[in-house]
Parts: sequence; C-alpha cells; structure tokens
Amino acid sequence: MCSGLSDAICTTNYSSDEFGLPLSLTCQGSFFDPYLSLQQLDLVKKCQACGFIVGASNDLLRRQTDWVDAVVDVTTGEVLFYKDSLSSILALTTADLRFVDYLTHHVSDQMLEETQWEGSDDWIRAQFKLYLLSMLSCSLSLDEETWTDFSEDYIFQLRSKQHYLQWKETPNAAIADIEPRHPFHGQFTTADLRRQLSELTHRWSLRLTGRQEDRVARVVTNIGHTVGKVVSVSLPYVWDCSVL
Repeated sequence: MCSGLSDAICTTNYSSDEFGLPLSLTCQGSFFDPYLSLQQLDLVKKCQACGFIVGASNDLLRRQTDWVDAVVDVTTGEVLFYKDSLSSILALTTADLRFVDYLTHHVSDQMLEETQWEGSDDWIRAQFKLYLLSMLSCSLSLDEETWTDFSEDYIFQLRSKQHYLQWKETPNAAIADIEPRHPFHGQFTTADLRRQLSELTHRWSLRLTGRQEDRVARVVTNIGHTVGKVVSVSLPYVWDCSVL
C-alpha cells in the first residue's frame, strides 16, 4: 500500500445482507477518495491501483486521458469517456431509458409535493436497489436473452470483474427470489422511440456547439415526429440507440 493513501483504501470488514450486498467496488486494491488533491495525483499513478473513484475540483483531472477512463462533471451532468469501448458498453438500452424517464417523472412530481413517498430520496434508493438486484439476478441466468435489457456487452464484462466474482462467493441466497428480468422490460413503443431520439440528440450535443447543435436538434426532432406517425401505425422492427 502506498504511503499517504492508507486512510482512503477500503477494507473488506463489512457485513453483507441477504443479497450479498454491498458490492466490493472499491476494495481489493481499488482506491476511493471523495476529494483528491493535486499532490496526490502522482501517488495514485505510482500505486497502480486496479481501479479508483475520486472527486476533484481542479480541471486538471480532465486532461489525464492516459490513466483516467471517465470523468463525470457534477455541475453540468456531462459524462466524458476516454475509452471508446466504454461508451458503447455503458450506452443506455431501451429498458434503461424507460427507467430513467420513470425516475425523472416521479422526482419532478415530488418537488411539487415534498411529503409523498414516490420521488423521495429513500424511494430513489429503493428503485436503484431493485435495478441492481434484477441485473445481478439476470447475470446468473444461463439464458443470455435476459441480459439484453441491461446490455449483453455490459453483463459479459460485469461477470469477469473481481467485485462480481467476490459477490458470487458471498452468501446471497435471497437473490433467487428476484426475477431475472429488467424492471422495465416490455414491448417497444412510440414513447421508446422518442426517448431514444432524445438520447441521441443529447449525445450529439456533447460533440457539437452553437449552430451545429441547434441544427441537429431540429433535424432529429423532425425525424421523431415523422417516424412517430409511421410507428404508431406499424412497428416492423426495434431500433436500439445503443448501437449508434
């Protein structure tokens, strides 16, 4: 263990629940620090940790493209991938977009009426826990078709990671009670098409600026209106924006 980082390295001394959670994402040689100072940048590199999650306020971290896989800007909500393979593996599926839309809708409603359960912080945590448990249940299934709603590429990568292999060795009998299916599994609809077009517009907007962004947004919006009318009559195929 590198000097100066011992307090930030996670240990495995914790109790797991009946599902085998929490996952050991920042253990087994991984590094976590909610605030990483500039003086610690070199220490992280020298440690050659198998993975790390850090918070930083200095924009210098954005430029570390040689050893950082992704950066999340909490101010703008932008996620920058420095590895092209990650962008495709982590792309939201149709079912994922339904899940995000569901959360956004209920959180927006909760802001108008703070006393309700749906949309509250505890409710959001419960939704993500159900999502995680459903994904883990699917990952144990021999039927790879159940992986599709979570992305087959993502499940394939997940099953090879150390924290997943450790989870499988942890008592998790209750996971057998979770149906191996995405919480938002279902037939493709016109609403799904609109969500995918919106997601596609957002992806392009991160690469374009000014007039280019406005033009792309108008084009995609027009396509959405036109295709939506056609799909409402007949839906001969399913279009998944994760392949774009």
